[in-house]
Amino acid sequence: MQMDLSSYPYVDFSATIPSHPDNVSTVYWKAVIYDTCGNSLVVDNNGQLYSYSRGIFEYIKQTGKLNPTLYDDWNWTYIFTSGADHLDEVWIHKSLEGNNGIEEEDILLNPIDTFNTTYSIEICHDLEHFSGTYKFMFCSDEGDNYTIEEIQLKKPSIRIEQEEKPLSLLDLSQSTSHNISFKIPEYNEYIDYVSIEYEYDNGEDKRMENMTKIGELYTFSFKNFPKNATQVNYTVIAVDIFGNNITWDQYQSIKLLPALPEWEMSAEVQAIVALSSLIIGIGCAVVYSSTMGSETQNSIEDKLGIKAEKDEKRLKTNERNEQDIGFIIGKLSSISKKGLMIGTLATLYAVATILAVVSIFGLKSSEIAMVLLTGAFLSMVTIWVLLFGHFTEKTFRSNQLKLPISYKIILLGISIIIYVVLFSIFLVGNTIAWWRVRVNELSYNIAGIRIPRALTTVTTAFFSSILLLTWSTLKELSKKTEEFFESMELNENPLKIAERKEKSINSIVNSIGKKGILFVTIIGVVIIFASDLSIYANQGMLIVIPFALGALLTLFIYSIRRKKEEPTIQKRLLDNTVICAQCGEKTALSGTYCEFCGNRLLSGERASNGILCENCKKINIRGGKFCRHCGTELKEQNFEEKQATKEPSKTKNEKSSKPKPKNKDKKKEGKP
Repeated sequence: MQMDLSSYPYVDFSATIPSHPDNVSTVYWKAVIYDTCGNSLVVDNNGQLYSYSRGIFEYIKQTGKLNPTLYDDWNWTYIFTSGADHLDEVWIHKSLEGNNGIEEEDILLNPIDTFNTTYSIEICHDLEHFSGTYKFMFCSDEGDNYTIEEIQLKKPSIRIEQEEKPLSLLDLSQSTSHNISFKIPEYNEYIDYVSIEYEYDNGEDKRMENMTKIGELYTFSFKNFPKNATQVNYTVIAVDIFGNNITWDQYQSIKLLPALPEWEMSAEVQAIVALSSLIIGIGCAVVYSSTMGSETQNSIEDKLGIKAEKDEKRLKTNERNEQDIGFIIGKLSSISKKGLMIGTLATLYAVATILAVVSIFGLKSSEIAMVLLTGAFLSMVTIWVLLFGHFTEKTFRSNQLKLPISYKIILLGISIIIYVVLFSIFLVGNTIAWWRVRVNELSYNIAGIRIPRALTTVTTAFFSSILLLTWSTLKELSKKTEEFFESMELNENPLKIAERKEKSINSIVNSIGKKGILFVTIIGVVIIFASDLSIYANQGMLIVIPFALGALLTLFIYSIRRKKEEPTIQKRLLDNTVICAQCGEKTALSGTYCEFCGNRLLSGERASNGILCENCKKINIRGGKFCRHCGTELKEQNFEEKQATKEPSKTKNEKSSKPKPKNKDKKKEGKP
């Protein structure tokens, strides 16, 4: 640093140092200063001023830059405070490395002050090279080279870092915007601006916007997300003051959960929806019960009427004709109700399916199509329940143990149609962003295999419910039918059998209706809770629960009511008949005495080992000639007696002889 001595008194004392031989390189000196008072001051500094062979050079750095880079413009200045008179040259040695290798250059410096002690250079930025070395050097008048300072310059390594942890999932139902922040941890002074480049997966073009600088951070806010977007991909690009692009080394993605359609309900709307759902459930149950149960009374009365017509043809002819008309009208009414109901539902299914196709390909509205397909699904489920009840009832009345193959094929075909419609709802929903992300794309990961969660759960629930409903109903049908076969084989009263059969039919049909309602309820609940639609759980339960409760309660009330109904058909009797051994007339098998002669029909009890009928596999009394169940001639079999034969005591009315043949042409007096 150069000192300004102009304000200080200047006294010049000089002396000549004598010449020295060439082999002498150092001169030692000592100066003694005496003041007027006789005091003295010795200045020697060890007596060494400088060496003639290399000189004594002292310098200070006046300007420079701490840790400069190739991007910097800066001044580099040194001032020689000692030995300036022995300088030969001062220069900068520059060595730069670039694509063309290493380039070297020496830049000669001239003093810039009147004392010839200050040397300076302006270093300009360099954008073409990767690194460089600058040396501030001088040469003494003895020809020796010295390096004052060496500086390594590099191209600045500008990095972009995200301030917060990147978000992987954004639920647009909870947040409609998302802010991100970035920073330049080093060399931020070289940045002109920072931009963000992003694109959505809905097919739109990429967008680029400048980020807002707040302090040391660059921020951007995602908002106004497209309705059909499920993912946004973005990266950040910084531009330095020289126009160079610095790209973020990542390409970040945020998975978007599209906002669900708003479904807010006020308290009044909730009450209306719940009440409407309850009324619909009650109405469906009433229609189902009245349609499926209308044949019960007519069936018994029809059977009694036919029997009475055969046995009492001569009596009440006009009354019977009127009743026959009633029977026919009732029968046709029942059939027409079922046919009308099934036809109406089939028409609704066809119309809903056609409109759904038009909505998809014509109106380009997947939401409307899904609603229509839901209506088609409910129509086909109702048809399936009605047909299953009808087929079960028809099979029961025909005394068959199993459903005919034709019935099973029809029910299987309808089941497949129901599942196809259900699958179509998921397929159409895949074109709607919120359904695709929140329902279809949710999956189980089992051993690296991704299985759709909602569709798998719904499919499992669908087939398990269908199979369980079918299996339980057919099992109950088979069990009841076997019981009635046994009752008929034991010659129980046919009227009692018919009444029990009708009650069983009502019970089974009513059970099918309940299971059908539970089936629809299960499918709806599974779709809600097996996906990300739980936000609609309250609204869904507000619809499903009142509907299910109303329908099930109504079916239950109908079932209790039928059980408590007093029979209105006691004016007629329906009996199996047997020939009285005393009088030869046909009398009721269920009675104890003959209706015409009063003879006791029961003669006692009998216990004995039996033999097996090869035709019907039933047990008959040992010694019998023909099977009492199917009439097949029996073959003698050697069965060991397991129980002693107990001979019943004969009653006084029992006859040991065979009944006398009766002349059937002879009319008895008093016979009606």
